[in-house]
Parts: sequence; structure tokens; C-alpha cells
Amino acid sequence: MLRIAVLVWTLVGGVLALASIAVVVTVPALAADDARLIPWGVAAGLLLGVPVSLLVARRMVGAEAKTLR
Repeated sequence: MLRIAVLVWTLVGGVLALASIAVVVTVPALAADDARLIPWGVAAGLLLGVPVSLLVARRMVGAEAKTLR
């Protein structure tokens, strides 16, 4: 399951990191301090992707086990 979670994390973490960049760049109040906020947003997106990818991987492995029965 860990291998699947790592693969899913690369996708989910990347999407969340890019979403945080988009938020920082498009909100004028945040864009003024973008050089400081973008790295924090990317780090937060990558960290938030870990539990999401574990949940997705657990569901994928559970669904596979059900279909093999």
C-alpha cells in the first residue's frame, strides 16, 4: 500500500502545491508578499497531500481486495 500511496502523493501533492501557488498569485493581498508565501504554500500543499494519498491508497487496495474475492 505504501508504494501506491507514494505514487498517489506525487499527483495529489503536486496538485495541491500548484493550487496554493495559484491562490497566492491571484489574490492581490497575498501577491504583494509572494516571494515569502509561495514556498510556504507549496510546502503546505505537499504536506496536506500525504494523508489524502494514504486515504486514497487504502481505498484502492480495499477495492482491489474486494474484486479478487
